[in-house]
Amino acid sequence: MEKRLTRRQQQFLLQFLDLYREMNQPIHYRFVAERLKIGKVSVYEMLRLLEFNGFVKAEFAVTTGKQGPGRPSIQFYPTKLAFEQTQRLSMVPVELEQWHIRKEYILAELRNKTGENYENLVKDLVNSFTEKASPLLHVTENITLLLIIVSSQPMTPQLQSLMERLANIGLSGQIGLSTLFGFALGMAIFGHIDPMMANELLDNLDRYEFYLQDMHAENHQRLCDFTRDAVSIIFDL
Repeated sequence: MEKRLTRRQQQFLLQFLDLYREMNQPIHYRFVAERLKIGKVSVYEMLRLLEFNGFVKAEFAVTTGKQGPGRPSIQFYPTKLAFEQTQRLSMVPVELEQWHIRKEYILAELRNKTGENYENLVKDLVNSFTEKASPLLHVTENITLLLIIVSSQPMTPQLQSLMERLANIGLSGQIGLSTLFGFALGMAIFGHIDPMMANELLDNLDRYEFYLQDMHAENHQRLCDFTRDAVSIIFDL
């Protein structure tokens, strides 16, 4: 059953996630209190409440002082549920509507140019990387570019087999979205694609992977659905 948070709890969780991404390690509640300018007791109680609901976990770390043995210190870090929750909160309706519009545009372009050169669409996608897009939209455009790059390669039996598996991406027991990026990245590293395009892929690697790992389950499913549609169109499966 989905956990419900109050508006205040949601805001605190978003702020805590920002601090965690900045520090990239478990955080002491006193540090959170100092950064958010909230009382230490209030922060501790809020973190314990979020822990009870499965959004954060606590761990003990030994801190060594100038005198005497070290003493345990309570630190907190977010769970996968926290990332999913904040992904849902950060995806406002207008962004989801923009994604639907962009997705349909991309699929329409793919249908109109099946078997032809995707040069204009590729330029459009590459230019979009410099804009501030939602994680869902950014990953969607990356996936499209990756599939176009793959489609430019000679269709060997091995590549045909990969495409058939990609047509079922995200389904139970099938490969995931990280596999797609890894395959295209391998082609970039070993010089199988245009150097400029390879640089675009490498520059976007960290952002793509971060967004994908931080993706809410519903948006991840949207990406898998889109990928299966795009694969079917490009490779006529």
